[in-house]
Amino acid sequence: MINISIQKVKKKGTMSYQKSLLIIALFFFISVPSVTSSSDSLVKVDCSSFFQKIPSIPLGTGAPIPIFGLGLLKVTDKAIILKAIEKGVRLFESYGNEHILGEALKIAYTWGLKREDFFIVTNVNINNITSETLISSCINSLNKLQSQYIDLYLLHKILKDNALLARIIPLLATLVENKQVKHIGISNFTKKEIHAAQSYTNIPLLVDQEPYSLAERKQVGNISFYTTNNMVLIAANPLKFLAKEEQPEQIMVTMYTKYKKTPAQIALKWILSHPGIVVIPNCSNEKSLDENEKSLDENLGALDNWQLDEKDMKSLSMVYPQTGCCYDVAPEEEQSLCSIM
Repeated sequence: MINISIQKVKKKGTMSYQKSLLIIALFFFISVPSVTSSSDSLVKVDCSSFFQKIPSIPLGTGAPIPIFGLGLLKVTDKAIILKAIEKGVRLFESYGNEHILGEALKIAYTWGLKREDFFIVTNVNINNITSETLISSCINSLNKLQSQYIDLYLLHKILKDNALLARIIPLLATLVENKQVKHIGISNFTKKEIHAAQSYTNIPLLVDQEPYSLAERKQVGNISFYTTNNMVLIAANPLKFLAKEEQPEQIMVTMYTKYKKTPAQIALKWILSHPGIVVIPNCSNEKSLDENEKSLDENLGALDNWQLDEKDMKSLSMVYPQTGCCYDVAPEEEQSLCSIM
């Protein structure tokens, strides 16, 4: 086909053979989808041809949030973000590194993706947690993200002064009213603190982010609390405990034999088998791009069409005993709440 095109151009005599060859080579380069490296490639990628659709669950407002995302703690290279985007990940949480995520999104837009295709979570800068600086902190994050809005803005539990909380929460609501932020949430708040925070605004707090995994389930007694209050739980560091294990528990070996799934996939599927939960494993800046991509592929395997049976769900809960248990419960209530899952 290329030879025919060159011959036709030669016959017309409208341009040189060399120019024709250059144009055809450029056309071929642009037409072939390419996995983007860490360089600022503007090659258009047909993402629909090689990524799976990640399911979503509704927030209290009905807006969808993907059940799987990527935490960008300590990430300094946009390459892993681009790899994740190519594989279908649309939910990202930044931790003071919004500029890295913003650079990756800018490239993704050249592939045909749009801002509304993504769900971006970022956090109130702990150094800007005064009522005087919170708004400017959000604007700074927007500039780094190169975006007009943030999908979810989280306030972490670093406030010891209820009077300060009473000033901060209405400011978060103002960001929603100004359409700079679509949704607001909190992190590491107790039930009492959630109720207190919600009392300061009519804008609903839609998300609570907590460390949550098989081995760390402080909020086990609060799962029904989230459902009742139209909140979603974001499980932070859902695989951290696996990195601490020198050898996998025997039950994980048994599960692998039965389901042909890795410990990470089993652990994520256990969480996602409960309603109203989103998982955001962190990628590691200590790993190479290839190692991070391998981990991402493995984690995405938890979203495949398979389920843990009820007996195995209970067995996993027993092998990995509750640690820390629940917030806001008296010691005598702790045992019964810890046996819920």
